[in-house]
Amino acid sequence: MKQVSIFNNVLGPVMRGPSSSHTAGSYHIGSLVRSLLGEEIKEGCITFDADGSYGKMYQEQGSDLAFVSGLLGWDMLDERFHDALTIAPTLGTNICFKVDKIPHSNHPNWVEIDVRGASGQQMRFSAQSIGGGSIVLSNVDGWDLSMTGDCWEIFVFCSGVCPEGAHAELTEMGGHFSVIEGPK
Repeated sequence: MKQVSIFNNVLGPVMRGPSSSHTAGSYHIGSLVRSLLGEEIKEGCITFDADGSYGKMYQEQGSDLAFVSGLLGWDMLDERFHDALTIAPTLGTNICFKVDKIPHSNHPNWVEIDVRGASGQQMRFSAQSIGGGSIVLSNVDGWDLSMTGDCWEIFVFCSGVCPEGAHAELTEMGGHFSVIEGPK
C-alpha cells in the first residue's frame, strides 16, 4: 500500500502557485518530458486544447512559466521562475505556445508537447495535469501509456518484434512491467 503524505496527498504538494493543476502539474510534465528526452531541450512547442482550461488560462496561472522551468531542468522553486520565458532564449532554448483544437483531448488540462534536443532527437508527448500537482503522461511518440512519474519506469523499444525471451529477461531484472503495443 502506498504511504499517504499529509503534505503531498492531503494539503497539497510543495509547489509554486497559484495553482496545483496549472502550475505544479505543468512543471512536473515539463520535467518529465526533459527527463525522457534525456538531453538539453533546444526547441519545443506546447499546444493546449482550445476547449480546455489550459488554453484559456495558461498565462494567468503561470503554466507557461512552469512548463519552461521544467523543460529547462530548473528546480520548481528556482528564483528565475518568473523570468523563464525571457531567460530560455538566452540559454539557446526556444519554446512556443499554441492554442488549437485537439480532437482526441478528453481532459481540461490536456497538453501536447513537441521537443527537439541538442543532438537533434525529436519526441512528441501528450499529458494531462490531473490536480494536486499530479500528472498523467498518456502518449510518447505515438505509444499510448499511462505514466504518472511517481515510480521508476523502463521503456524498451523493439523495432518489429521483440526478441524471443526478452520478456523473461526483463522480468528477471525485478519488478513488474507491461508490454505496450506501439503505433500502427
